[in-house]
Amino acid sequence: MESKWSRKAIICLKLAWMYRLMNSEHGKEMERVFLKEAVKGLEEAYMKESFPLYGMDNLTTMYLIAEINRRLGNHSVALTWFSNLITSKGVKPNLKELARTQKDLVKEELLLMKKLELNGELLNDESFDLHHEDKLEGSEDNTKISTPKKSFFKLFK
Repeated sequence: MESKWSRKAIICLKLAWMYRLMNSEHGKEMERVFLKEAVKGLEEAYMKESFPLYGMDNLTTMYLIAEINRRLGNHSVALTWFSNLITSKGVKPNLKELARTQKDLVKEELLLMKKLELNGELLNDESFDLHHEDKLEGSEDNTKISTPKKSFFKLFK
Protein backbone atom coordinates (compact mmCIF):
# COMPACT_ATOMS: atom_id res chain seq x y z
CA MET A 1 0.00 0.00 0.00
CA GLU A 2 1.43 3.33 -1.07
CA SER A 3 0.68 6.24 1.20
CA LYS A 4 1.90 9.76 1.74
CA TRP A 5 4.76 10.30 4.16
CA SER A 6 2.69 12.86 6.04
CA ARG A 7 -0.12 10.37 6.66
CA LYS A 8 2.30 7.77 8.03
CA ALA A 9 4.01 10.43 10.16
CA ILE A 10 0.79 11.68 11.73
CA ILE A 11 -0.37 8.13 12.50
CA CYS A 12 3.01 7.39 14.15
CA LEU A 13 2.85 10.65 16.09
CA LYS A 14 -0.60 9.81 17.44
CA LEU A 15 0.58 6.33 18.42
CA ALA A 16 3.56 7.88 20.21
CA TRP A 17 1.20 10.12 22.17
CA MET A 18 -0.93 7.12 23.13
CA TYR A 19 2.12 5.23 24.38
CA ARG A 20 3.23 8.30 26.36
CA LEU A 21 -0.06 8.12 28.26
CA MET A 22 0.73 4.56 29.36
CA ASN A 23 3.35 5.98 31.73
CA SER A 24 5.39 2.76 31.80
CA GLU A 25 8.83 1.62 30.64
CA HIS A 26 7.32 -0.28 27.72
CA GLY A 27 5.26 2.80 26.87
CA LYS A 28 8.38 5.00 26.88
CA GLU A 29 10.22 2.58 24.58
CA MET A 30 7.32 2.41 22.15
CA GLU A 31 6.85 6.18 22.27
CA ARG A 32 10.46 6.59 21.11
CA VAL A 33 9.98 4.03 18.34
CA PHE A 34 6.96 5.87 16.98
CA LEU A 35 8.50 9.32 17.45
CA LYS A 36 11.48 8.21 15.34
CA GLU A 37 9.14 7.03 12.61
CA ALA A 38 7.05 10.19 12.88
CA VAL A 39 10.02 12.52 12.51
CA LYS A 40 11.36 10.49 9.59
CA GLY A 41 7.98 10.76 7.88
CA LEU A 42 7.64 14.47 8.61
CA GLU A 43 11.10 15.20 7.21
CA GLU A 44 10.28 13.27 4.03
CA ALA A 45 6.91 15.00 3.75
CA TYR A 46 8.53 18.40 4.29
CA MET A 47 10.87 17.77 1.36
CA LYS A 48 8.54 15.95 -1.02
CA GLU A 49 4.92 16.95 -0.37
CA SER A 50 3.02 20.17 -0.83
CA PHE A 51 1.64 22.14 2.07
CA PRO A 52 -0.51 22.22 4.10
CA LEU A 53 0.18 18.84 5.71
CA TYR A 54 -2.74 17.88 7.91
CA GLY A 55 -3.58 21.53 8.39
CA MET A 56 0.04 22.51 9.19
CA ASP A 57 1.95 25.02 7.12
CA ASN A 58 5.66 24.57 6.47
CA LEU A 59 6.66 26.63 9.54
CA THR A 60 4.52 24.60 11.94
CA THR A 61 5.92 21.43 10.39
CA MET A 62 9.45 22.74 10.94
CA TYR A 63 8.64 23.34 14.59
CA LEU A 64 7.19 19.85 15.00
CA ILE A 65 10.24 18.24 13.38
CA ALA A 66 12.55 20.26 15.65
CA GLU A 67 10.60 19.44 18.81
CA ILE A 68 10.42 15.71 18.09
CA ASN A 69 14.17 15.68 17.45
CA ARG A 70 14.70 17.50 20.76
CA ARG A 71 12.62 14.91 22.60
CA LEU A 72 14.61 12.12 20.94
CA GLY A 73 17.89 13.70 22.02
CA ASN A 74 18.96 14.65 18.49
CA HIS A 75 20.19 18.01 19.73
CA SER A 76 22.16 19.20 16.70
CA VAL A 77 19.31 18.34 14.33
CA ALA A 78 16.81 20.07 16.63
CA LEU A 79 18.99 23.19 16.84
CA THR A 80 19.23 23.32 13.05
CA TRP A 81 15.45 23.09 12.58
CA PHE A 82 14.73 25.62 15.36
CA SER A 83 17.32 28.04 13.92
CA ASN A 84 15.91 27.70 10.42
CA LEU A 85 12.42 28.34 11.74
CA ILE A 86 13.45 31.40 13.76
CA THR A 87 15.16 32.96 10.73
CA SER A 88 12.35 32.13 8.29
CA LYS A 89 10.30 34.94 6.77
CA GLY A 90 6.66 35.14 7.71
CA VAL A 91 6.88 33.17 10.96
CA LYS A 92 4.28 34.31 13.49
CA PRO A 93 5.68 35.95 16.63
CA ASN A 94 4.23 33.34 18.98
CA LEU A 95 5.72 30.45 16.98
CA LYS A 96 9.07 32.25 16.78
CA GLU A 97 9.06 32.80 20.56
CA LEU A 98 8.15 29.16 21.17
CA ALA A 99 11.00 28.05 18.89
CA ARG A 100 13.44 30.35 20.73
CA THR A 101 12.33 28.92 24.07
CA GLN A 102 12.82 25.35 22.87
CA LYS A 103 16.16 26.22 21.28
CA ASP A 104 17.31 27.62 24.63
CA LEU A 105 16.10 24.41 26.29
CA VAL A 106 18.23 22.34 23.90
CA LYS A 107 21.25 24.47 24.75
CA GLU A 108 20.57 24.02 28.47
CA GLU A 109 20.26 20.25 27.98
CA LEU A 110 23.60 20.18 26.14
CA LEU A 111 25.27 22.23 28.88
CA LEU A 112 23.90 19.92 31.56
CA MET A 113 25.10 16.88 29.61
CA LYS A 114 28.60 18.37 29.38
CA LYS A 115 28.64 19.03 33.12
CA LEU A 116 27.43 15.51 33.88
CA GLU A 117 30.01 14.10 31.48
CA LEU A 118 32.71 16.09 33.23
CA ASN A 119 31.49 14.92 36.64
CA GLY A 120 31.50 11.31 35.45
CA GLU A 121 34.99 11.79 34.06
CA LEU A 122 36.17 13.23 37.36
CA LEU A 123 34.52 10.53 39.43
CA ASN A 124 36.25 7.88 37.34
CA ASP A 125 39.57 9.73 37.43
CA GLU A 126 41.95 8.06 39.90
CA SER A 127 43.81 11.34 40.44
CA PHE A 128 40.59 12.94 41.69
CA ASP A 129 40.70 12.77 45.46
CA LEU A 130 38.60 15.20 47.41
CA HIS A 131 40.32 14.21 50.65
CA HIS A 132 43.92 14.52 49.50
CA GLU A 133 46.05 15.54 52.46
CA ASP A 134 48.93 18.00 52.32
CA LYS A 135 51.11 19.17 55.16
CA LEU A 136 50.49 22.71 56.27
CA GLU A 137 53.62 24.68 55.39
CA GLY A 138 55.32 26.39 58.27
CA SER A 139 53.49 24.35 60.84
CA GLU A 140 55.70 23.09 63.62
CA ASP A 141 53.57 20.02 64.27
CA ASN A 142 53.17 19.25 60.54
CA THR A 143 49.36 19.57 60.81
CA LYS A 144 47.66 18.00 57.84
CA ILE A 145 44.98 19.82 55.91
CA SER A 146 42.58 18.35 53.43
CA THR A 147 42.79 19.93 49.97
CA PRO A 148 41.18 18.90 46.73
CA LYS A 149 43.44 18.18 43.79
CA LYS A 150 43.39 20.50 40.78
CA SER A 151 40.96 18.39 38.76
CA PHE A 152 38.21 19.17 41.28
CA PHE A 153 38.19 22.76 40.10
CA LYS A 154 37.32 21.67 36.55
CA LEU A 155 33.77 21.44 37.86
CA PHE A 156 33.53 25.19 38.20
CA LYS A 157 34.83 26.29 34.80
